[in-house]
Amino acid sequence: MEPADLPALLDPRLAAWLAERDDALLAAFCGGGGHGTEAASLAAGLLDVVEAGPAYRGERERELAVERGLLELAARLAALVGDASLEARAALAGARRAQTGSPERLAATRRAWEAACSVPAGAHEDLAAEAVAEALTHGDVAWLCAIAGRGAAGGRGGWLWRTLRAWLVGAVGGAAVLAAWLEAARGAGDRAGLAWACLAAAEVRLTEGHPAQALTRLDEAVALFAEDGDDEGLARALGLRLRTCLEQQDDEGAEVAAEGLARLAVTTRCPRAREVLACPFSA
Repeated sequence: MEPADLPALLDPRLAAWLAERDDALLAAFCGGGGHGTEAASLAAGLLDVVEAGPAYRGERERELAVERGLLELAARLAALVGDASLEARAALAGARRAQTGSPERLAATRRAWEAACSVPAGAHEDLAAEAVAEALTHGDVAWLCAIAGRGAAGGRGGWLWRTLRAWLVGAVGGAAVLAAWLEAARGAGDRAGLAWACLAAAEVRLTEGHPAQALTRLDEAVALFAEDGDDEGLARALGLRLRTCLEQQDDEGAEVAAEGLARLAVTTRCPRAREVLACPFSA
């Protein structure tokens, strides 16, 4: 690829990098004089260009070559300035452009997950869920077990629950990932991660037709969430407990769960908890 193939807005040093892949050129661009912010903005702009459509109009093979070059440049800029959010976005864009089921796509989704784990919990849940789906498609359960353990130890239980839950229930290898998550959370003494893992386990047990086991897990989750002051988790666990007790015609258990939800509705200031409380049966 020649630098002339690229949009004219590129700094010559960046266009030269695409021709030579010399990271010293990028380091010079990113270092000092406020260029770190400029480099991050440029990386975001390059991703905007790629996500909007072909960056170079012409032969399809050349379009793809330029697109890959822009994505690679954006990823390197993001890495040099230490912007994990942009790294995750670039990795996901690359994954979406790789052939479905290919090793390249799996590798890119792995990179997306790794980068997403470095940004604040709650960000990039779409790409994390896509990475999980891709890994399960490849039967990559060992990797999922590893990330579940790291996420639990890092206090990202709610984030993990939101990205893993769709694949834990009924997915091949889902039980192994859940077991690894529970074990890692207990071993690390991570109460928050353990609470979310118990909630996920309860959902799985209900799907398998074991409501008594599910309620045991829910009791543990409710206690942990309450002690840690996690209103979102508490709302979800109580909502699922209420639904389960009603289905099992356990009036006393349902009453206790309903009372807990009512108290939480008065005291919580957590936006996510309020969303759950508005429709607890869908928790």
